[in-house]
Amino acid sequence: MAAYTNAAYYKTYFFARGVDVSAQTDSAIDAALLVSTEYLDDTWDFTGYLTVTTQAQKWPRSSVYNSDGVLLDSSVVPSKVKDSCCELAYIHQTQTGGLQPLFDGQVIRKETKEMSPFKKSIEYDTNASATYERYYAKAVKKIQDFIVSAGSNAAYIQRVI
Repeated sequence: MAAYTNAAYYKTYFFARGVDVSAQTDSAIDAALLVSTEYLDDTWDFTGYLTVTTQAQKWPRSSVYNSDGVLLDSSVVPSKVKDSCCELAYIHQTQTGGLQPLFDGQVIRKETKEMSPFKKSIEYDTNASATYERYYAKAVKKIQDFIVSAGSNAAYIQRVI
């Protein structure tokens, strides 16, 4: 399985944005790009159709339009998908836990709200813990035109780099 982009694209992408990634090796970048490609494919469903039904990844795709209604080239991975892959790979390399879900939430058993007078009470389930998937706003914004559904993302923690 190959990543949606490569170390050269990654370095050019971040250099253009003033982010120094020179300490990251090509092999580490390539590994992170593969993880982020898998993350994109496992997390979201995209508009359009697989270009080849036997392809290993969700891109390239046919019948995909951008936000201006322009049909995208079905023989290449769009630059916005590559950019999103880069953003996620950077997070994977620089953030503790990488792109893994968080396991430190609490499960709400019961929540009550009253308007007059305003009163709110929350009862937590002490025998359960919640798993929250992180929501990476900058990476997702780049591909939002292509997303059909948000997969299993139930609760979000926003991380903007």
